[in-house]
Amino acid sequence: MFVNLTRIDISLNNGNRYQEISNYDHESVYKKNQADTQLYVVDSRKSNINNSQFSKGADYVIGVPISLEFINASFIQTTTHSPNSIDFKGSNSLQLIDFAGTSFHDCNYTMNGLQSLKILNVSNFKCDILNYRFINSLKPGRIINHDHNNQHSQYDAYVAYHDDDYKWVVGPLRKYLESMGNFKLVLRHRDFLSGPSISNNIMDAIDKSKKVIVVISNGFLGGEWGEFELDRGIERFKEKASRIIVIRLEYLKKGELPSCLLQIWDKLIALDANDSIRNIELLNDKQVFWKCLNKAKRC
Repeated sequence: MFVNLTRIDISLNNGNRYQEISNYDHESVYKKNQADTQLYVVDSRKSNINNSQFSKGADYVIGVPISLEFINASFIQTTTHSPNSIDFKGSNSLQLIDFAGTSFHDCNYTMNGLQSLKILNVSNFKCDILNYRFINSLKPGRIINHDHNNQHSQYDAYVAYHDDDYKWVVGPLRKYLESMGNFKLVLRHRDFLSGPSISNNIMDAIDKSKKVIVVISNGFLGGEWGEFELDRGIERFKEKASRIIVIRLEYLKKGELPSCLLQIWDKLIALDANDSIRNIELLNDKQVFWKCLNKAKRC
């Protein structure tokens, strides 16, 4: 059965219906279903899924028909805890997953086996607990993210920076752009909400900003959230890379920069700060750096 199935629609599921999906021995299932035409779930911890809830910390294998092209998982409301990972098998034809309007309590896991995925729709998608690897592990060719409640940008720029560079960011950079330039910034230490997770705050702030300013330093490159901020910012503006402003606050060779930046280096705007610019006690807006930043913010 399901040999020619191309679409699965589980949208509008409130997550409260009782369902029990029997578990199978992984190897025996594949021996019996080499064509991957069956739908099945394998939990490495050998526990059933009751009330539509995954077992926390489990590893799931979800086999899908090789013909499946589209999974509609939009407008689902659930309060389930996360497994450790979900591994899709037989998904070579799967091209689109729609999470639009879906609200999960916990997205603290990774998904594997979706290399062929071309489009991921996360418009108005929400996770109370979000591990940034959840989205990154899907690696679609294109992410659609249209928040219909926030069609107009609320901020001029989101600033990605490391804690070590906090004084420079809230000092000269903030003073020049906000106080002197009437340019509204999102600063993590000042503007993030206390309720949502850091990753949700980052995603929400970047989605509501017209630009992303990345303050690059050795601390940023080795920091916990730098990679996620870069990935999210590039994904948001990959068609308009001129809206990404990179400030090399420390001297770094081009080869030391993340590959994701180097791929769009000729399209984004890059500025280098010297010792005078790095001085947190002094701001001389007549310097070339600040004049170039002023032009960049207008692009």
